[in-house]
Amino acid sequence: MNMWQHDRYSNNSPLYRTESDDLKVEMKNSRAIAVLWGVFSVCFCIIDCVVFFQPHWLGDTKDSPGTGYFGLWKYCQLIQDGQGVTCAGTLSDFTQIPSVAFRITTVLVGLSVALSIVSVLIMPMFCFVNTSTTFHICGWLQALSGMTLLGGCLVYPAGWNISIVQDVCGPLAGEYSQGNCAIRWAFVLAGIGVADSVVLSILAFVLGSYYVKMLPKNYLNSKVPSEKMSRAGSIVPEGYAPSHYSHGYGF
Repeated sequence: MNMWQHDRYSNNSPLYRTESDDLKVEMKNSRAIAVLWGVFSVCFCIIDCVVFFQPHWLGDTKDSPGTGYFGLWKYCQLIQDGQGVTCAGTLSDFTQIPSVAFRITTVLVGLSVALSIVSVLIMPMFCFVNTSTTFHICGWLQALSGMTLLGGCLVYPAGWNISIVQDVCGPLAGEYSQGNCAIRWAFVLAGIGVADSVVLSILAFVLGSYYVKMLPKNYLNSKVPSEKMSRAGSIVPEGYAPSHYSHGYGF
């Protein structure tokens, strides 16, 4: 028997690819995608935390009349003698946050952080709860996290009209106008986080729907007459080709 004939009569030949073989490939691919989704979900959570705590959303440039930078609830300015930068603002006292818009942004982004952390902490539910259900729960959490983060990004520039910002950015600074200051890396990272949350939530819903469609058809529908029980008591899907039938039979 030559090599071509051997391939024809082997289980690896496309002629003998069964529904069970295709299912194994699909499951392997879906697991790989799910692992990547989990890794990037953790990355999104880290991004969320970084942009919440770092005071680098808006900052001075070489053309700015003052020196300083601003975050959500914390801001830093050069002290009068020019010897260093002093920072103010704390989460424990919202009255120290200089702008109402900054306070609203702090609440929105803080809620986004909480939702992203919860979406990561509930991932062990995959071991105890239906996979599709867990994906959908995480997807909704990530979608809500992204929406609140986006809301924070949209509200934050409304607070640039306060005197503290104008001392650094000049009199041209106002609502949605940074004056002589510039957007800094934390604001950009927040935008990346919004895009990341959209992709992750969509992927979670797709994976959850995939398991809903696949598992009942291949594993849970025990009333299909063509399925047979193996000696070990497991279900043998329709189209499964045992190795002892692989040499000529059924060709």
